[in-house]
Amino acid sequence: MRTAKQKKIREDIGTEAGEPSEVCPDGIPEPVTAPEILSAQERQAWLTEVIRNPDVDVNTKLKASDQLNKMTGEYGQKPEEKEDITIRIGLVDDE
Repeated sequence: MRTAKQKKIREDIGTEAGEPSEVCPDGIPEPVTAPEILSAQERQAWLTEVIRNPDVDVNTKLKASDQLNKMTGEYGQKPEEKEDITIRIGLVDDE
């Protein structure tokens, strides 16, 4: 069950009320300032707002998109490459 403060945070970012959050003068949605850690879904909603905001510059949108892709696992895991290497060490006779 959510506390009143958690409900207020979700309403502020529009995850329950269905409304977008308020926007800072520079066009970037204002992050929630609360002692609680935002859930993954709340962080994804905030990043999505940044990406969809027409007032945000392209570089900021790309960074937000990159973070969102990392969070959702869009990039996937690189397969681990293992290769056996044999090294022979021996003494060299100078004669």
